[in-house]
Amino acid sequence: GYIENGDWLRYNALDFGSGAASFEARVASATSGGNLEIRLNSLTGTLVGTCTITGTGGWQTWVTKSCTVSGLSGVHDIYLKFTGSGGFLFNMNWWKFNRGVTGVEENSSSKEKPEGFLLEQNHPNPFNPVTLISYSVPKSSYVTLKVYNLLGQEVATLFKGIQLPGTHQVTLDGNTLASGVYIYKFQSDTFSEIKKMTLLK
Repeated sequence: GYIENGDWLRYNALDFGSGAASFEARVASATSGGNLEIRLNSLTGTLVGTCTITGTGGWQTWVTKSCTVSGLSGVHDIYLKFTGSGGFLFNMNWWKFNRGVTGVEENSSSKEKPEGFLLEQNHPNPFNPVTLISYSVPKSSYVTLKVYNLLGQEVATLFKGIQLPGTHQVTLDGNTLASGVYIYKFQSDTFSEIKKMTLLK
């Protein structure tokens, strides 16, 4: 919290192996937000990605934002540099890097409280390369939304964490996936559902 323009965090010697494709952060902002720059090895090092953080309506109104990263493999010191206008920019609860699928972002959350858990069919379906997946949460719950191939191998985690009540939507960018049929699974402590989707290239 209390992030201002020019603040930064450093993480030493992170090993990205063969590479990362996207970065996610759980953020909240009662102002207009700011930017989160991801740089290698120094504050002025190679810029591998920038996440634009917009206002969320409150310092405890959390959303998940993501951005693509490029040229990120092997071992590096990682600098998260925060930029924006005067005053406090945003709060950050957690962050992570993902391999494979990029462009995953929680876009919206309805203010009306759903009556129960619900996983909707992605649209469009079939898709190329982008599709939307919506799900509803009736109460604050720990949930996961993951994508698997037909061999049962996990290829993407679209969301993992505490989700506030509402209807939420994530975008899946299949640019790094092969054409074919995939299964996406939404799960909480008391609910689980799977659906199929088809990527055509």
